[in-house]
Amino acid sequence: MGIPAGLDGLLSELGADADSLESECGDPDVRSSYLGGDPSWTVGGQWPNYRGEPMSFVCQVNFANGFVIDPDGSRAF
Repeated sequence: MGIPAGLDGLLSELGADADSLESECGDPDVRSSYLGGDPSWTVGGQWPNYRGEPMSFVCQVNFANGFVIDPDGSRAF
């Protein structure tokens, strides 16, 4: 199928500032960045909800592991 003409340059530009998570075997440390599973959550803290339903946990990111947020906010989530 391939990438439509004109999009390859855009994809290269958007991917230039991308970070990635690499998988490791075993249970994650509470300071780890990871996708899915259970979050490292403060005991007694209230889990966020939307319209009374608990929100899904997607990922945990520890920015001390090398992820960078530019001061101008260009890489903010």
